[in-house]
Formats: sequence, C-alpha cells, structure tokens
Amino acid sequence: MKRKTIFTKLGESKILWIIVSVILSFMIWVLVSVNETEDYQQTFDNIPVVFSGEEAMREAQGLVVTEQTRTSVSVTIKGPRREVSRIKKSDIQAVIDLSTITRPGTNTNYYYSVEFSPDVDKTNITVASRNPRTLSFTVDRYSFKYVEVTGVFNGSVAEGFKADVSDMRFEPSTIRVSGPEEEIAKVDKALVVIERNNIDSTIKVDMNYTLVDSGGDELQLESVITDVDAVNVTLPVTVVKTVPLTLDVLHGAGTTDGNVRMEIEPKEIKISGDADVVKLINKVSLGSLDLTEFNQLHEKTYSIVLPNDVVNESGVSEAKVTVRLVGLGVKRLSVTDIQTVNVPEGFVAEISTQSIDVTIRAPEGQIDTIKAKDLYAVLDLQEYTNNEGMFTAKASIRIDGYPDAGVINPNDYSALVVIKPAPSANT
Repeated sequence: MKRKTIFTKLGESKILWIIVSVILSFMIWVLVSVNETEDYQQTFDNIPVVFSGEEAMREAQGLVVTEQTRTSVSVTIKGPRREVSRIKKSDIQAVIDLSTITRPGTNTNYYYSVEFSPDVDKTNITVASRNPRTLSFTVDRYSFKYVEVTGVFNGSVAEGFKADVSDMRFEPSTIRVSGPEEEIAKVDKALVVIERNNIDSTIKVDMNYTLVDSGGDELQLESVITDVDAVNVTLPVTVVKTVPLTLDVLHGAGTTDGNVRMEIEPKEIKISGDADVVKLINKVSLGSLDLTEFNQLHEKTYSIVLPNDVVNESGVSEAKVTVRLVGLGVKRLSVTDIQTVNVPEGFVAEISTQSIDVTIRAPEGQIDTIKAKDLYAVLDLQEYTNNEGMFTAKASIRIDGYPDAGVINPNDYSALVVIKPAPSANT
C-alpha cells in the first residue's frame, strides 16, 4: 500500500478548502465595495423640460408660455457607482421656475434646475454638468373666448331623402378656447365635417372638430386649450315625398260626385319629415266644402296646413280652388205652405210670415217641373217650451216628390211665429 503525499493530504482536507473559500469571498467583497464607493459619472440624454408654476402665473399675472427653445436636455450625474446606477432617466426633470415671471416677452439664458424624484437618495450625488446650461422661452398674455360650433356635410343623400344641413345641431353649441392672446385672436369658430355617402337616416354621432379662422382655414395652435375634445352632432335626414292637394266635399241640394268639377292649383306639393310620419301621408286636405252653400260656382283660396314637424318643400302656402257643378239647374220659388211641429203643450202658434223665398237645385231634367206647391216649410218649436211671445224660428224646407232636388243654404231660412197660451175650454 502506497503512502499519501503531503499534497494529496492537503487536497483532501475539507478544512483547508473552507478557509480558502472564506479568503476569496472577502477579497471579492473588498473589490466590490471599493468599486461601489468610488466616484462615477453617467450622462442621461433627453431629460424633459417642465415648467413649474404655470397655473399660478396664469392666475396671478395673466401670462402663459407660448414658445420654448428646447423640450429636453442632457444631464451628467456624479456620485458613488452604487447610487448613480440606481437612477433612471424617468427620475430626472429639468425644471424652469416661472414664479419670477411678471411680464410678457422672451426670456433668454434662463437658468433651470435639475430635480429628482422622491425615491432618489440625493445625499451623495451631484449634477456634474448639463447641456445646454440655460434655456430660452416666451410668455404671452393669457386670453379665452367662446366660439360657435358649425358644420359642413360632404357626401351624398339617398334618393327620396333630404339632409337638413341648415338644421344641423351640436352639443355643446359653443366651445371655450383659451391660451395666448395672439393665438386666441385668430380663432373664429369650431368646424365639424361630416363625410358620408348615400345616407337615408338621421345622423347622430360624437365627432372631433378643428379650429378655423374667419376664412375657414384650419389653425395649428399648439398652445391653445379647449374645454371639450368632441361634440355630439345631429344631422337630420328626412323623407321627401310628393302628395296631391284635395278638398273634401259634402254633398247636398241634388249633387253627386258626377256633378262636381274641381280644379286645385297647385295640384300637388312636396313635403318632407320623419319617415314614420311622412309615410302615412298620402294627400293633404285643404278642408271641406258644403255643396249646399253655393249655387253652381265656388272659388276660394285655401291655406295649406301640414302636421307638426312636416315641412312644405314647395314653398307655396296657399292653393286656389275652383268648384263647378254641372248637369244641375237652379230655381227660386216662394214657399207659402208653412207648418209648425212640437208646439209646447198648452200653447198655440200663429205664423206671421206669409211666404219664404227659397233657392233650390235639381238635375236639369227636373228643375223646370218643380213648382212652389211641391215645397213646404216646417218650424220645429220644441225648444220654445214655456216661452210666450213673438219669435224667429228656423224653417226647414222640404220638397215633395223630388228626392234628387235640394235647397241651397238650407240653414238660412226662417219665419216669424207668435206663441201664446191656448184658449181655455170654458172661454
């Protein structure tokens, strides 16, 4: 059996290796500690430039920042490697303090401060350099105003429909714009542009807008602030329809549909409105005409009245109507046969009127055969209960044997009647 050498024994010694490991760990710790505590520099590019006290300056001085030479800077930080290596670019800002600005103008070579977030331990770090060292910016008078929202429609409308661009509505209808006085003065209105094709229903949508000058040109205003980002736009789209004008007739005094010749000018009009309303309208009535109120010719101008929310697109507000009655004859007769009915109980009626002149109308083949003896008048005294004295009672004219004949203006006839107590049986 071979004897172990001293090196073999050392290599197999656990205690020795433990001692070596401890020595190596200590040496590494010392090396790292030295590196972490020695001075170290790191440059951070694109550090954002921010303004401190903008709102206070606007409220106290009426000023706002309008231009700045740079929006970012480079900053070099110096300190122990351990501390500097923990700093991120997002922890650093270049801050311009506006608390000393009291008047409008350009501020050149303005010194800014480098500030760190609260998480950074600033005890052992310093700002070694910055590039550039100073900044320039401009402030202007702050102003605001309200501008009207307007809109234009660039597109097409489906056949049978109409876009009511003049009735375009916006919510809100005005927008508050604020910012530098010089820029605010350029703003004339807020413009919404709707671009749709073949539309057939009302558009209601939230849309962005652009600020434009008095000539309608879009403005590029980086410093202007608005109180809303979008507006709700309503563009009414309505149905357009052509409908005839009509006049309803009430027959009487011998008329039938075959006797009536009617002319209406204009014959039809165009209307527009909500689809659910307009689709139910197949004609527009000018009213009604009682054919017993004239002899053979009626001429009158009627107003064209439409339902609410329906628009007359033709632009005419009246229609001229001519009604002629053909195949009928007119004759004037004196009615002498005057009768009373429904005389109040206990009273008698004495008719003072001897005759009533009446105008009648009948087919041409009958008018000459009708005589005065074929007519009689009836006075209905039912409403005169407990009345005594002389009264004008309405007379209803009847024509015996001529069902196709009738009376013109039948409500215009009356007779004088005296109502008095009936004589007693003992008198």
